[in-house]
Amino acid sequence: MRVAYVGSRATHFAESLELNPAVYSATNKNGTDARRAFQPFGSISQAAQDINSTFNSAQLTLQKRLSHGVTLLANYTWSKSLDDSPAGAGISGVAQGGNSPIPWNFPGRHQADYGPSDFDHTHRLVVSYVWDLPKFADRNALEC
Repeated sequence: MRVAYVGSRATHFAESLELNPAVYSATNKNGTDARRAFQPFGSISQAAQDINSTFNSAQLTLQKRLSHGVTLLANYTWSKSLDDSPAGAGISGVAQGGNSPIPWNFPGRHQADYGPSDFDHTHRLVVSYVWDLPKFADRNALEC
C-alpha cells in the first residue's frame, strides 16, 4: 500500500482579453460590432498573463500479488483543480482564439470565475490485473 500527496500552483497563465466589448442593451437590436464601446473599431484583443490555478490530490495505491501468477493493482485519486479562468476557455487561453467573456474593466472579474477547472475530475479509480499464463515447458514452439 502506498499513500501520496501531489500539489501544485501555477501563476501567469495566458488569457485573451476583449478591450472593446459589445455593450448589451435589451432595447438595442443592432449587431455586435454596432454595439461596441469604442466606435468605429471592431474587436480589440490583448494577451494577458493573469490566470492562476492550484491542484491538490491524495493518491492511494494497493498492490496484491496472488497465487497462480495473478497480480492486482488498484489506484484511487481524490483531486481538486481550481482556477480563475473563464468557463470554457480551456488551459491554452490565447491559443484557442476566444476572448474572456468578462470585460477587462470589471472590478473583481476573476473572483467571479474562481472555481473548478474545466478538466477537474474529483474521483478517479483505476483497477488493473496481470495474469501470467502457464508456460508449456514440455512442448516445442510448433505444438503450441
